[in-house]
Amino acid sequence: MTAKPNKKPGLETLRAAISRLEGHSDRRRKVLPFGVREIDNRLPGAGLALGALGEA
Repeated sequence: MTAKPNKKPGLETLRAAISRLEGHSDRRRKVLPFGVREIDNRLPGAGLALGALGEA
């Protein structure tokens, strides 16, 4: 079993609970990864959410 080095199980559980309370489903959103592992590992879903607004 390999653990993800930058993920915290408690944080992921909290995010899922908040998402359910907000009425979102558990399905993953499609994302656009940067292609740089160090950046992608720190982003929710490992990339920028497609169909969402972002700041530049």
